[in-house]
Amino acid sequence: MDRTGKAALWVVAGHAALFGVAWLATLTQPSQVADGQCEGLGFGCTLSPRDGARFALFLFGAPALLVSLLLCLIVIAVVAARRTRRRDAAGLPPRGERTFAPPIDLR
Repeated sequence: MDRTGKAALWVVAGHAALFGVAWLATLTQPSQVADGQCEGLGFGCTLSPRDGARFALFLFGAPALLVSLLLCLIVIAVVAARRTRRRDAAGLPPRGERTFAPPIDLR
């Protein structure tokens, strides 16, 4: 795998891990509302702290992570394209391609 593929893999893995950690953090919140309030949405009821954290995670966290992931992958693609263009301008072979000398004819 070339450097671009590894970088993209690490970016995707990092974003997935960050979302997983945020999801696990919602599990530490209490699942019951205090003071005997009704639970749910609307009519003066409130979400439990766990449900509120999950709601906020999916409403704000997931789109923010998706935008961040897309921006990171775009930057990786632009850097890889510039690196390839620079190698082409210098007359170098593509990265990872080996150049061998022609075989010697010993007849």
